[in-house]
Amino acid sequence: MPTRPPRICPHCRRPVPAGQRCACRPKPDTRVSAYRRGYGTDWRKLRVELMPSGTRCVRCGALAEHLDHIKPKRLGGSDDPSNLQPLCAHCHNSTKQAEEKRGGWVRGVDAQGQPLDPDHPWNREGAR
Repeated sequence: MPTRPPRICPHCRRPVPAGQRCACRPKPDTRVSAYRRGYGTDWRKLRVELMPSGTRCVRCGALAEHLDHIKPKRLGGSDDPSNLQPLCAHCHNSTKQAEEKRGGWVRGVDAQGQPLDPDHPWNREGAR
């Protein structure tokens, strides 16, 4: 099977094997590791403990995939169970992250499982 010929790097003009990155343009590694952000072994154990199989999203009721901080860690939130909520991928990746960018965050649920957020769909007129 024929192989593709090397290409010429537009920055340093050296030949680079096809499909590889030139050494003059290393991929920037700007994100700090999950461990350094506070999501190491203790976090994984807590996640398994607080999110057993079949856990549902507190916002929409879909299967939860993320254990989310109600008050983000970067804003002083803790790993205390009262500051954690299970969310599905959609609610975590779109809705929750957009709220955090606006400066607000989801406040969780009460003892009966009802969302405390007045804008939650379950708290709208005619819900349930």
